[in-house]
Formats: sequence, structure tokens, C-alpha cells
Amino acid sequence: MWKVETMVEQKERRVWSKKGKTIREMMKISDDDKIYELLDKWHDDDEYDNILNAIFEIPRESWSIKLWFRVISAYNNKEEFSEAIDELEQLRPNCVLKEDVAKWYYMYAYIFYARDQYVVAKFLLDRGLEYDSEHESCISLKEECEEYIAKKIKLIREMLEYLDEIGENIQNELKEKDELRDCEGVEFWALLSFPVAFWKVPGVSHCMGRNTFYKCSSEEEKEQLREYLQERYNITDFESTKKVLSSFHNGQDYMDFVSFWNGEGFDINQLNEINRAHFEACMFFGEVIRDYVTDKGIFAADIVDMMMILRLTFACDLISNYEYCQTALQLADLAQEYYHSWKEYAMAYFCGGTYAVYRGELTNLKETCDFLISMVKIVKHLDYWYYNWESE
Repeated sequence: MWKVETMVEQKERRVWSKKGKTIREMMKISDDDKIYELLDKWHDDDEYDNILNAIFEIPRESWSIKLWFRVISAYNNKEEFSEAIDELEQLRPNCVLKEDVAKWYYMYAYIFYARDQYVVAKFLLDRGLEYDSEHESCISLKEECEEYIAKKIKLIREMLEYLDEIGENIQNELKEKDELRDCEGVEFWALLSFPVAFWKVPGVSHCMGRNTFYKCSSEEEKEQLREYLQERYNITDFESTKKVLSSFHNGQDYMDFVSFWNGEGFDINQLNEINRAHFEACMFFGEVIRDYVTDKGIFAADIVDMMMILRLTFACDLISNYEYCQTALQLADLAQEYYHSWKEYAMAYFCGGTYAVYRGELTNLKETCDFLISMVKIVKHLDYWYYNWESE
């Protein structure tokens, strides 16, 4: 009677024959077995459940690499990607031949491709082609990914150029009119959360704008906002607020990329295949925004979100006036340490916010473009936020 074993058990029970093959290797379904005629027919008829049912009737010990790939292909075609990933992770140690490794990368890349995460897919395909440079499926899918990526990145660059130009024009116009407000006092704290001050969240019935000490207008609204903060961020008091504030890391991500560009990064080969592809995809986007930010990077994106969360927690009395002011002052000092003008800060936010969406959506460029489009829509209101913020 056949026994289904784990990968570890299979590895530990390798018994070599005189011909150099394991007993299990001699018992595997051959690649020219007649079962493939049936599997091919079901594949052509989109009957993927039949494929899976038939294969799972065969003990795993008898699966060849080819048969295992048929399982993964069926799951991919059914868009049951979690199951496909589970099979891919189990299969990877068994892939030795270069064409099998290349196909493994292709099958994994297809999952990200199907989820519109073209950049991660592209980097996985690059790795596959390192093993088999003539793998046709890898080549074809990579070309499709690169074409899509090029179009979206072109659009992203155009929008960033527009935001950069508009920001420069507004700042120059206000300087000429001598209408720049001085960058001082508590009003500056509100400035730091300028884009998300327009958020519509439960319990906030009016635009917070530059009202640094905004409070919900009723106990009912305060309770609505508290429920929102607990559900969204698990915030219930000052300690949990600090924990959330410390979790923002877009700025540090970018500085990690800078280390790589300077030849000082960690050994990327220490990452597993998927984490490496994710890191490379994120660093790729870091290069896209690199031309629009200073050497201080995109910490502004973190400061904007941290300041807004701080304002919300204060608005519903989850934190005290002292806790609010002390934390807000620290964020204000950090912003003025990193950036020397309002325009620098704004562009760092636009780039950092775009990166945060890109990373949060696992490199989905459509969602990233949609975020930038929303930023383009509010840029006409930037003169409302401009301050005379210039320092050495």
C-alpha cells in the first residue's frame, strides 16, 4: 500500500540502486505515459478539476516533475493560486535540471502576472532565464510584462514631472506675490499632513484642513472615530498609537535602496526566490522616483501619514493634549531636518506615497497610477498649503 510522505521523509529515505537511480525514481510515472493524452484533452476542454482528480488518485511518490507541473498548471488555470503556490513550494527542492528550474520560475511568475503584479513576475522570469536562456514561455511572458511595465512607468513619470513642475510654479508665484506664510507655530503641524487632511473617515464631519487642534463635534462622532481607528489600526490609546507610528518604513525602504545603489547593500542571495523578486521589484520603483527626491528620500510620506493618525487620535480624545503636542513637535523637527523647502517635502510625499501604494499593492502598477491621478487632481489646491519653508 502506498504511503503519502512529506518532502523531508522522501529525502531521508533515498535508496540507491546499482544503476544510480532511487527506487522511487524507477516507480515514477514516465513522461510518455498514456495518462498525458487524457490530461491534454481535459486541458483543451478546460476541465481542470478532472486533471486534478486524476492526478491526486496517483500517490505523490509516483509523481514525476512533469506530472507535478500539470497539477500547478491546473490550479493556475482555476485561479486557485494559494494551492498552486503550496505545490510550487513543495516542488522546488526536486527541480534540478535547468529546464525544470526555469519552468518553476515561469509557473510562479504566471501567478503574479495573473494578479496584475507584472514587475514581480518580470523579475522571476529574469531568474528563470538565468537557468535556461531559451525557455520560450519565460521569454514570451517577460516580453508581455515589459511592454505593460514600460507603458505604466511612462505614465507615472509624466505625472511626477507634472507634479514637480506645478509645485515649482506655485512656489515661485507665491514668492513673487509675497504671499508665502511663515513656517512656524502649531499651524505648521497641520501642514505636515496636508494631502490626507481631506480624508473622509467616520466621525470627521468637517475637513480638518489647517485646524491643528481639530476635535470631533460630538461624543457620537468621537465614538465613530474610535471604532474606525481600532478596526483599521488597532489603536485604542497612546501606547498603541506609538506602535502604529513606528511601523511606517517607506523612508527606510528607500534608504536601503540607496545603500544598494552605492554598493553597500546586504547580500541579496540570502533572500528566498520570492522575497528577492519582491525586493528587486520595489527597488526598481525606487529608481523610478529617484530623480524627483533629494538625498533624504521619501520620509515625508511616513511623516504625512503619522501626523494624520496623530491628529485623528487627538480628535477623538484617545491621546492627551500633551501627548499630541510632544509627538507632533518631534515630527515637525524631523521634517525640517530632512527637507529644506515646502516643495521638497511635497515631492517627497508624492513620490513616497506612490511608492507606498505600489509596495502595498504588491507592485500593481494600475493601482499605483490611480493613486497618482488622485494626487494630480488635488495639486491645484497646493497654494493653500504653501509655507515659507527654507533652511540651509
